[in-house]
Amino acid sequence: MQQTLWSRNFRLLFASKLLKVLADNFTWTALIWLMLDLGGGAVSSSVLNLASLVPMMVLGLFVGPMLTRGKLTRRMFESDALRALIVLTIPVCHALGILPIWQFYAVAFIQSVCGSVYNPASVALLPQVVGKDLLQKANAVMESSNQVSRLVSLAGAGAMITWFSASTTLAITVGLFLLSALLVLAIRLPDEQTVEVKKREKTPYWTQIREGFQIFRRYRILLVLNVYCIFLNAGYQPYEALLPAYVHDSLHLTAFQLTMLRSGSMVGAFLVGVLLARVTIKRNGLMFAMAGVLQGVMLMTVGHFTGLSTILIASFVIGACMTAINVPEMVIIQSVVPSHQQATVFSVGTSISTMFMPLAGALVAVLSHTYDIGTLILCGGALMTVAGVVTIFFMPRDAEHVEQKGETTAA
Repeated sequence: MQQTLWSRNFRLLFASKLLKVLADNFTWTALIWLMLDLGGGAVSSSVLNLASLVPMMVLGLFVGPMLTRGKLTRRMFESDALRALIVLTIPVCHALGILPIWQFYAVAFIQSVCGSVYNPASVALLPQVVGKDLLQKANAVMESSNQVSRLVSLAGAGAMITWFSASTTLAITVGLFLLSALLVLAIRLPDEQTVEVKKREKTPYWTQIREGFQIFRRYRILLVLNVYCIFLNAGYQPYEALLPAYVHDSLHLTAFQLTMLRSGSMVGAFLVGVLLARVTIKRNGLMFAMAGVLQGVMLMTVGHFTGLSTILIASFVIGACMTAINVPEMVIIQSVVPSHQQATVFSVGTSISTMFMPLAGALVAVLSHTYDIGTLILCGGALMTVAGVVTIFFMPRDAEHVEQKGETTAA
């Protein structure tokens, strides 16, 4: 019998993740805006970003083994429910008139700690919800919907803050997190799918963390691509951090035109997700690396050219490449890694790929005082392009086969 993608469990997971992404973006926008209203400045914003980034980078080493102790759906429910309670402290304290700046840092940090559980759990859960032959389509649909959610939140958060207030927006976000938590809790899986998890609960915690690193030695394609991700994330930092200043100071454009560039990236990411839901990619690793190279070239274009139409097209392609990177990564993990190790591999991979992001962000901030922003964006794109070419050269001969303990297993 032919499987259908839109089963009850997939619909619940899809809706939960959609609401979670929406809540993430609403929370971040409202937190920053409320903090600025209370007297925070550029330094406070930087500290807030760091408080949110560090848990994602560090805790990736420890989250995976946690997900083998209990059902994935329960861990995802706990993640969103706790985030709702933590975010709720901000509007409550604001209403009481006792909201110091340090509380924003604490909320961002603790929320990131709880949120670091959801993504690896959802990666490991998806193969249990859909069949292996539907993984690429499912990931593409998820990625496209996430871009729509980000696009909606880009305009929606600003409108809600303007019409109501940042504090009220955060209160609404609490409801989104709770609804996401309840939806994922409603997912029902056969009992036999938890047998392997019960076996893994007997494996020592630190042994599972060590296995997360060892698996990258066995699956060469994952090792190569995660090393490349280090350069991707580092090279992307100038564009991510400095685009507003570049648009305002160097290109002399308006806030509306900045929104156009951001929206163009999201539309590109959405359309490629729709495309990947309809076609089958045979060599996911190669597509990942080539998308990274193209994204680097587009960043070089943004840094060199000043025409709005050229930069808008480049922004569209940058977003398209983001989906062309994210979807193959998920498919590779879900196809070649045993189900009980997928969350650990994803978490460890996240830690590896983001380990230099704080350093890159700090370096960009320092260099931006000396060098032109366009030059920094161009250099970041060049780093991504060169690293991508090297990655393609050193990638396993057949990017869809992995070597495990002397054997070759088809992806």
